[in-house]
Amino acid sequence: MCPSGDEVIACFLEGRGYPLMCAHCQCWQGGCTMRNCAGCHTAIYCSHSCQKVDWKARHREGCTVIRAA
Repeated sequence: MCPSGDEVIACFLEGRGYPLMCAHCQCWQGGCTMRNCAGCHTAIYCSHSCQKVDWKARHREGCTVIRAA
């Protein structure tokens, strides 16, 4: 479950990571809890399940193009 906006701001202000948005569900979390795509390192996800769903839905094509560049 993603933290509330206030929790994300508190995390940032306390130096626990910069708030980032999940590429799939659009929730915000501190940077220390997010995961990057292992292929292109540009897409950021809050969980493995969001990463898996986004890969099948849309990221696969973009990731391939980014890695080829």
